[in-house]
Amino acid sequence: MAGIFASSGVIASTAEVQAETLQECFDRLLVEMVAERRPVLRHLPMAEIYEGRIISISRQALKSLIHLKIGEGPLSRWPKEEIPEDNYRVILVDSTRMWLEDGKGDRYVISRKKLNYKKFPMSNGVPSGASPIRIGDYVMVGNLSSIDKTPIPLVTVSGDKIERLNPFFIPAIGKIVNVEDDGNIVLRLRFLAKNRGKKISDIYDGNYRVERKYLLNLAGGNQGIADKVLEPTLNIHLSFSNLEQVRFRGEDHRMHLGVVLSHLPGSSEIRDDSGAISSVQESNIFKYVAENVSSPIFEGQQDSAEIEYSDPLVVKALNGAAKLSSIEGFSKLSEVEQIEALTQYVRTVLPYNNAASFAEINGLTHMSDLICAGAGTCRHQSTILAAVLSEAGYSVRPTYFEYRDSEGHMTAGHRWLEVDIRDTEKKLKTFVVDATSEPGHDILPLTEVLESAKKPENFEDRTARYYGNPKRQHRAPISP
Repeated sequence: MAGIFASSGVIASTAEVQAETLQECFDRLLVEMVAERRPVLRHLPMAEIYEGRIISISRQALKSLIHLKIGEGPLSRWPKEEIPEDNYRVILVDSTRMWLEDGKGDRYVISRKKLNYKKFPMSNGVPSGASPIRIGDYVMVGNLSSIDKTPIPLVTVSGDKIERLNPFFIPAIGKIVNVEDDGNIVLRLRFLAKNRGKKISDIYDGNYRVERKYLLNLAGGNQGIADKVLEPTLNIHLSFSNLEQVRFRGEDHRMHLGVVLSHLPGSSEIRDDSGAISSVQESNIFKYVAENVSSPIFEGQQDSAEIEYSDPLVVKALNGAAKLSSIEGFSKLSEVEQIEALTQYVRTVLPYNNAASFAEINGLTHMSDLICAGAGTCRHQSTILAAVLSEAGYSVRPTYFEYRDSEGHMTAGHRWLEVDIRDTEKKLKTFVVDATSEPGHDILPLTEVLESAKKPENFEDRTARYYGNPKRQHRAPISP
């Protein structure tokens, strides 16, 4: 399913969802969702990439630049003298790709891994296209080089010096509470001062003044931005007939099955499996996809940002996924394709960012905090993906493996999902599903993974270290 969620190069469309093909709908939704995550700022060596910024590309990188004009192929097939190198405007950036536009209005896409830039024109000493710093935004605090772990000096708002931000927890995530006249930023930070062995009572928690040079601007966001990211999917219109079996989110904020009895303005009367009848808002009703839908919470999540079904922003994120799985034609996709689409949705709602490794210590203890910040890691993506897939009727087992030192501290680890999926031959098999992996390598049959893990050449590969590790563990649901 290489096409789903792969941009056609069209940044916006006014076509109604009903008039679009499933492919066109998914393409448009992804681009609209990513475009609303502002500022969309990603870290590359020695520089940041901003939407709207003008860049020049090296000859080597141009070999992987794909021309989005219909009927044209990769630029590497063109005569070298015809390949433009300068003045590309960055239209859009997501976790793996970048969309560009040249001076003639032609558009291109390139893998961020393949991008080798030559220069970035500046405007009055400020990168062109840089988004303003806004109170309420989440930002990353650290050093420009990801290798540099020099402690960062912090000062309380009252002017008292404190111990420097622990290098082990850099970059950290902070929330802007003020922008001072001298350009310094006041952030709400929660962090450990010295080492990872500190007790929770030794955590600093308060507002601290930080020099602007330590703001990496790797990602930004707030409640308003998160709402705009989710808006394209939440605006999908669904209609239901009387006596149609549906999924619906009940008063307990969990997903249930029921039957539509009648329609009211903005809501419908639904009878659930127990026979109880309730009025459900239109935004909380979705197409039936499977018999076994649930909204679980799994054991062991207390050490990670929580997914709270009563949180309005979490509900919006889950409803967006439920709307996607309700689009006409979704049920005609293979189950692997369905999960690929929902996994890409989670990547868009909660992009991977290593700064979120210490999100909880930084005070982001709820999933809605991370959605607002636009940053998550494997434990956060797998948590919300488990909920999304469970509400779509899949049997999900959150899986993890952790390396720990002699004192019990985790030194490395990873979290992913094992999901029961019917393959193209309709045979039920267990698949590894990992939102942190590149598309095309994120959904793997467990039998193939286990065979691959036995090969000596794969010993250091993620497949052997985690997916196929015989000591990997599963988290059981503690609530339905």
